[in-house]
Amino acid sequence: MANFINVYIIITFIWFLLSRIKQNILFYILFITMLNIVVSEVLLFYDNQIKFVTNLYFLFTFPLWLFLIVQELNVKYKKLIYLMFGIGASTTFYVYNIYTIFNKMFVVVSSILYVLGFLFLGFQKLINEDLQFFKRPKFVLLSAPVIFFLGMSVLLGFQDPMLSRYKLWDNFTLWQFINVSCNLVFYTFVNVYIYKAKKNK
Repeated sequence: MANFINVYIIITFIWFLLSRIKQNILFYILFITMLNIVVSEVLLFYDNQIKFVTNLYFLFTFPLWLFLIVQELNVKYKKLIYLMFGIGASTTFYVYNIYTIFNKMFVVVSSILYVLGFLFLGFQKLINEDLQFFKRPKFVLLSAPVIFFLGMSVLLGFQDPMLSRYKLWDNFTLWQFINVSCNLVFYTFVNVYIYKAKKNK
């Protein structure tokens, strides 16, 4: 199933390139995701750990998603938000040994921050009666990682390895179920965004 998701992501990236949509942040996110897939598969093939690569993946992609949200928010001190996030991220990566330990704390906190930012943005648009925002392709794009971030934060937030390894059926674990289903929703939303953005060009 993980291989299916990797193929789905690769197809999404290729379609994004062919669509020639002017969304640089999404390009960077998809490109980093592609690199993460390739490098991780090579390391796993040679029986090496991928925790360091995974940590780098989240370290680079979370700020990009945060940037997309903050861009849309009608708030002052946007640079201060970036600075505070940078300090928080640096602190967690200083505490954890990113070469040997998966930085769950960074993933959980960053996920919660994004979801809260997404909800705040939605309320802000409703209060300002900007209902057209919810029909725009950008809203679809910002919605894309919400389920994924919620799934990861709930699963990793308990800090219980046994929970991740809990078998739902045969050798299919709870971690695999959440990872596959949330990623499927994630990149389906990205594909819907690409379709809508291409149609509106």
